[in-house]
Amino acid sequence: MAYSIRITPTFEKRLDSITTHIEEMLGLPQSAAALYDDLASKFSTIAEFPRAYMVDEEASKAIGQEVHGANVRSFRLLYWIDEAKQTILVFTLRFRGEDSETLKEYPFP
Repeated sequence: MAYSIRITPTFEKRLDSITTHIEEMLGLPQSAAALYDDLASKFSTIAEFPRAYMVDEEASKAIGQEVHGANVRSFRLLYWIDEAKQTILVFTLRFRGEDSETLKEYPFP
């Protein structure tokens, strides 16, 4: 049975900022569209196999809960699994080299 995917407003804002930058500042609308396609593919995989991607140790340490991470192009998609509700909470999309300590600022259940 597939898990439901829940997207946080923080993730939506971050994705909008990233794709706007790619489209407008870099002039690469095809790359922004490809990012959306790649994310849709990851969401599909995660919904069927929530543990398909490993625990992100640094993010988990920063937040204090087990967080999984999947690479999507130059970014790291971070999500939390709620087994009881069979829900995936996708809470951020970060540049892969971004400092995990800044995750402490994110609202998290």
